[in-house]
Amino acid sequence: MNIMQENFVNEYLKNGDAAKAAVTAGYSKSTAAQMGYKLLNKPHIKAAIEKERMAINATEKISREISREIYRDSILDYISRAKRDQRPNALTWRI
Repeated sequence: MNIMQENFVNEYLKNGDAAKAAVTAGYSKSTAAQMGYKLLNKPHIKAAIEKERMAINATEKISREISREIYRDSILDYISRAKRDQRPNALTWRI
């Protein structure tokens, strides 16, 4: 894959628009729509896009899991401190 194709893949992943990605990657504005279509149909471009999407999804999944753990740990820590300090109203949530 050449540099322009790599740039196309990266831009396409950002905006999902093949024509805009082609222009940003350095292809001609006048042929951007056709070039974007052609690039999306090349097997190695398809594979690169799919590989990056899978990596992005994996990263997002890990981030969600970490966020859930941090949230859960924070809640448990709050409850633990409230029980330890024996503050009956400390467990009342205020919005």
